[in-house]
Amino acid sequence: MCAGYFIHQCSLPILHKAEHPEKNSRNVFLGYLMVFFCYCLVGTFGYFAFAGSNFEKVFSSRNPNDGVIGENFLNMFLYDEVPAIVVRCMIYVQLSCSYPLVNHF
Repeated sequence: MCAGYFIHQCSLPILHKAEHPEKNSRNVFLGYLMVFFCYCLVGTFGYFAFAGSNFEKVFSSRNPNDGVIGENFLNMFLYDEVPAIVVRCMIYVQLSCSYPLVNHF
C-alpha cells in the first residue's frame, strides 16, 4: 500500500501524455474507483480471514478490550506455522520489488 501511495506522483506525467486528454477526468475517476474497490476487498476479506476457528486460542488469550485482530497480523500466528512463513516471504518479495520504485523517484 505504501508503494501505491508513493506512486501517485507518477500519475501527472501519464495524464500529461495521454492520447485523448479530454477523457482524463473519466480515467482518473475510474482509476480511483478501482483502487477504492481493491482496498475495500482487501480490508473486508482480511478481516473475515481471522474470524475462523483457527484463531480461537489467540482470541481467548487476549483482553476483550484490545479488539479481535492484533495490530500486526503476523503476531496471530505461531512462528513456525506455514501461513506465517509464506506471508513473511511475500512481504520480503514486495519490499524487494518496491525499493527500486522508491529509489528511482
